[in-house]
Amino acid sequence: AYFHKYDLLHVKQFGFTRGRSTIDAGVELIHNIFEAWEESHDALGVFCDLSKAFDCVVHETLVRKLHHYGIQGVALDLISYYLRDRVQMVDVNGKRSNGSFVKIGVPQGSILGPFLFLIYINDLPYLVKDNHGIV
Repeated sequence: AYFHKYDLLHVKQFGFTRGRSTIDAGVELIHNIFEAWEESHDALGVFCDLSKAFDCVVHETLVRKLHHYGIQGVALDLISYYLRDRVQMVDVNGKRSNGSFVKIGVPQGSILGPFLFLIYINDLPYLVKDNHGIV
């Protein structure tokens, strides 16, 4: 609610966002291509495969970004503790591996995981100099 209330998510964020979907992103992409074509402009597409993306989130960077967006105090501490010292194990046929600490990534299958990833990549559209047609 905080990020929506203060309009902190980039307008071009489609995933994990209420009222927006990848279908909306596709429609906007097609619209931008047709618009460029009608104006005799070039259209360039750069697509990034974000598979295993949740596994690549650096905790310290995410916490800094949350702080940048105004998340502080107890709320920031709770998220930091949520990410810190997580252990993963594999259980196959009742045999469990030794645990290993998870140093990067956000928990998958959780409610917070997708939103934390969204915050982690929220600044990417701002890095494009002319983002007229960025989707």
